[in-house]
Amino acid sequence: MDSDQQLTKAEAKKLEQLNDLVKENNRNFSTYISHNTLPEGYKKESERISRFITGSNQILDELDQAIDDMVERMSEGDFSETEIESLMNKNEGVNGREQKKIENFLDDKNIDTKAFGRKS
Repeated sequence: MDSDQQLTKAEAKKLEQLNDLVKENNRNFSTYISHNTLPEGYKKESERISRFITGSNQILDELDQAIDDMVERMSEGDFSETEIESLMNKNEGVNGREQKKIENFLDDKNIDTKAFGRKS
């Protein structure tokens, strides 16, 4: 989609539904790991994965909103880089080190998933 094109009402509705499904998936995974007995050695890493995915999704959602707000303000002649910088520094749990720990766990437990650019 070109950046100068507006979403149609149908596209906007689909995007909203997708965002709702992402949030529901985050809640479901968190609920699942907190209400079920996981095999030895899985609970801590499952919670790490839940925090990482939820944090990643939250950053993307907030970044999208910040960009929309910034574009609107730029059209009015106002621009501030500090808002984007503070957003990027907001969630320290979403970084390459945490992702590497998750990938190591997935490899160690031989877990096949599409997440994190894995096979499956």
